[in-house]
Amino acid sequence: MIIKYPVYKAFIVMLVLSCWTEYVHADDYQQQRDQLVEQIKSNVQISSDFLKKDQLDDRVLDAISKVPRHEFVPEKQRRWAYKNRPLPIGYGQTISQPAVVAIMTDLLQLQ
Repeated sequence: MIIKYPVYKAFIVMLVLSCWTEYVHADDYQQQRDQLVEQIKSNVQISSDFLKKDQLDDRVLDAISKVPRHEFVPEKQRRWAYKNRPLPIGYGQTISQPAVVAIMTDLLQLQ
């Protein structure tokens, strides 16, 4: 099928570019999540004497690597969504530091 109208061609190009842009951003966030998991692993190693363990349950780390934390913070905070720090989410509240969440979840010893 040949598209004769330039408006349709432009629409198709815009559609393809918007889908590609979303794919690229999703990949960027995954890379950031993976880096966050590595940082959490490092923090646990450093704190192993205090925690009485040197690694967290793989299921906890897997969850951290899959949760889209950027979707739980205001848009202006998204660039910091995968930093290992609490972030303001409005109304005087914060989303907790990922390492703290990971350690607390691990300590629950969920089955």
